[in-house]
Amino acid sequence: MRIPELGLERCYSISSAPFGTNIFTITVKRVPGGAVSNHLHDTVQVGDQLHADGPYGLFSTSFHQAERHLFLSAGSGITPIMSMVRSLLARQGGSGADIAFVHSASTPLDIIFRAELEQLAEVAGVSVTILCSRDSEVETWAGRRGRIDENTLAEVVPDAADRETFVCGPGPCMEAVRPLLAEAGGAVCADA
Repeated sequence: MRIPELGLERCYSISSAPFGTNIFTITVKRVPGGAVSNHLHDTVQVGDQLHADGPYGLFSTSFHQAERHLFLSAGSGITPIMSMVRSLLARQGGSGADIAFVHSASTPLDIIFRAELEQLAEVAGVSVTILCSRDSEVETWAGRRGRIDENTLAEVVPDAADRETFVCGPGPCMEAVRPLLAEAGGAVCADA
């Protein structure tokens, strides 16, 4: 996205499915002191026009097709993962999907797309696991705790080695997940 009035540009992942609508969405996490993220949150209104290039990159199920998928995300890394999950479900008409989705957030308040993840968990063929490292000030997390680790993968995705895997999140998370998948006999086919 180019913001001429600021003389800046930033890359954001598309979070909507790439077909079936004339609208696409991005998910912008407000960053304290972030010139572009704060500008987009505070200034841009419905009907405003923005300049966007792309999309770029190969982080897509279109380039890594499979019958069974594993999506691992942390924090705002969920954004491109949601685009792929939405695309797979739209292509398959909501049936025949075999998706395992594991997302890690700091607190319950930090779960991006929380309501949609809860709905996805009810879709046949879709398994959703959410982990939180700690409680928020207003909610005690009743679900799984911690981060994506060997035990979580073994328990919630015992067939991880047989799935096409996509990983997106902060660098340390992705670095921690790669060896876990290797130990399980699988590999990361793509990461962002």
